[in-house]
Amino acid sequence: MNNVFDKNGYYRTGDFVRCEDDGTLFILGRASQDGEQSYECLRPFLRSFDSVQILLDCRTLVHTADHPIPSSVIRFSGYKVFALDVEDALLKNPHISTAVVLGVADHTVGQRISALIVIEPTSSQQVSLATLRRSLALEQHIAVYKLPTLLRVLDPWEEIPQTQSGKVSKAAVREKFFSSNDVASEKVEVWDLKRKDEGFPGRAWDWAGIGEGATPT
Repeated sequence: MNNVFDKNGYYRTGDFVRCEDDGTLFILGRASQDGEQSYECLRPFLRSFDSVQILLDCRTLVHTADHPIPSSVIRFSGYKVFALDVEDALLKNPHISTAVVLGVADHTVGQRISALIVIEPTSSQQVSLATLRRSLALEQHIAVYKLPTLLRVLDPWEEIPQTQSGKVSKAAVREKFFSSNDVASEKVEVWDLKRKDEGFPGRAWDWAGIGEGATPT
């Protein structure tokens, strides 16, 4: 990976931090990987733009600001869903080699939970949104409100955009694979929020008024 370390050997984490006079670093949030944070929105927390550091010195005491990383939290119909929880569950499926979960804007629910997956090259399994949701709910015990409502399946040779540090760039993934045109096409499978998942047991944690017309089965 190129440009991961600077000339002094510091690892580039991709964080905005404020450096105090005593060397303490306050983490303010992620650099604009998702396009959701910028210097302007961080201005109230900074003494000056010169105080922004992208490097963390592990020898100092670090205090984390009480702000979730935007790309890690999906706000779906009033719920906060952590993308990594869904990604981890997806990767337990032996037919999936890569999984990226992110929020895609939707005027009815705020953000749809969207999954981009790559099927194992040796697998002949056909994955649909319905079978994926069923597997996550019944085998991984994921609550229904956390289940993806958008799905795009990539071929193994298709590239997923990355940042300079080698991490998945969810902003680029959203733009490349979940644009409004993509969502309206056959490339992306879209779940009808009023549709009931068949064969799901009624579990207390599954639903709490999510989506108009959506009720537990």
